[in-house]
Amino acid sequence: MPNIQQILKEEISRLARKEIKVQMSGTMKQVAGYRKEIAALKREITALQRKIITLEKQEKRGREAKVEAAADGQVAVKGISGKRIASKRKALKLSAADFAKLVGASMQSVYFWEQGRTKPRATQLAKLHDLMTIGKREANRRLEEME
Repeated sequence: MPNIQQILKEEISRLARKEIKVQMSGTMKQVAGYRKEIAALKREITALQRKIITLEKQEKRGREAKVEAAADGQVAVKGISGKRIASKRKALKLSAADFAKLVGASMQSVYFWEQGRTKPRATQLAKLHDLMTIGKREANRRLEEME
């Protein structure tokens, strides 16, 4: 009899394990899905944190550049580049010395602006904007008035 009791007990536990396995399979699939979701969210969080760090660095660099430019008395203005200054000077058929007189700067400054080594100061930007709108005759007239 103990043998039948042993066999019956083993069979009942086997059937119970089988039934538990069937019922738990759906739950285990959900748990695996949740783990995948959590891992994806963690990856997304780390990517966003990296992006925040890079954006903060870029913003900090931008602020530092603005502070340095303000300290130097230089202002970044759209449309005034070294190439544009050089082409306007050539269009007006002026020497660097004459162009410098009109702007109120040195000849060397004009060369450096054209090469992109330096940028005009705020006081000279207004004069440069004005010069960008005039023609040859007006430029020559202004030079004659200065002399």
